Amino acid sequence: LHSREAEEQFRSMLSQHIQQTMVPTVLIFSNVCEGRHKPEDLEQLIDPALLYSPLVHVMQCHAVTKPKMKKVLELILKKEGIPQSSPDFYQEIHLTSHGDLRHAIMTLQYQHLGSITDPYK
Repeated sequence: LHSREAEEQFRSMLSQHIQQTMVPTVLIFSNVCEGRHKPEDLEQLIDPALLYSPLVHVMQCHAVTKPKMKKVLELILKKEGIPQSSPDFYQEIHLTSHGDLRHAIMTLQYQHLGSITDPYK
């Protein structure tokens, strides 16, 4: 959301959705370059009356360590029957994803679709 108008429109639609549904709603607010978020970051997108409601639970997801990320990515490659990548590749993917496992998995998927190649092989 890159404008004040878009933020306000999002807040309005989210509030309307919450009022009309009994289904739990999950929002993922992610900006891996900045680390932990301040409450003001979320308040720009979510009405504070809703954000601080007892029905809302905010969870922080912490960055994954290099060894853990490598282990997860190797397991994915193994289960998909794809040859393992070089150690440098795992280091680079951890660096570029800033420890965000979702980002790393999407990068791995993109890389193995043939769109890009592993420069470390």
